[in-house]
Amino acid sequence: MKNLTFILCLLSCLGCSKKIVQEKFPAERLDKMYLFLQGNYTNKAQADTEKNVDEYLMHIAPIWQHLADEHWLYVERYKKNDVNFPVSQRVIKLEESLDFLKQQIYSIPKQNDYLGGWQQVAVFDSIGPNNLRKQNGCTVFFKEDQINNFNGVTLGKNCVNRFKGSLYARTDMSVTPNAIRLLEQGFDEKSMYIWGPKNGGYIFEKLVEDQE
Repeated sequence: MKNLTFILCLLSCLGCSKKIVQEKFPAERLDKMYLFLQGNYTNKAQADTEKNVDEYLMHIAPIWQHLADEHWLYVERYKKNDVNFPVSQRVIKLEESLDFLKQQIYSIPKQNDYLGGWQQVAVFDSIGPNNLRKQNGCTVFFKEDQINNFNGVTLGKNCVNRFKGSLYARTDMSVTPNAIRLLEQGFDEKSMYIWGPKNGGYIFEKLVEDQE
């Protein structure tokens, strides 16, 4: 009986040790999320079924792939048929941070010069990371809560945003192989809602050709 108890305890410890190693050394998770994000997206299905939801297209493309061990992406989002008037152009960088993955947000100088850059990423060869401006406080911290499902949020009130009279913005998003859920909202100094979707946010599904 004592031997059986010892064996069960040993197996339990081995199982715990394996779990700790996987969490401490998730060698593939950064590359995994980097790959998941890349592609062309639409929220058409959501716009077709929900009232007051406009249809948007979003494109995410890798840039500066020559930078060893760095993970940079260009993100462009616009309302359908308004390709020349994007609602968002930004560069993001993915990094490891202890138990989390960090998505750092950067703004682009003269961003109109890079409109449509997801189609011709070589346009970014004329600039580099040092030319960008980091949006301090707007980092999104991700955990892989379930296999192939990353969930992330910004922290506190640190992401300064003055749009429509707000004081700060908050981002809540999830990333899977075939979809991105994105909720961006603005709040005032009393944490009262000012702008952005009121519910779960936009559901961007990756276009079929990008899943093959």
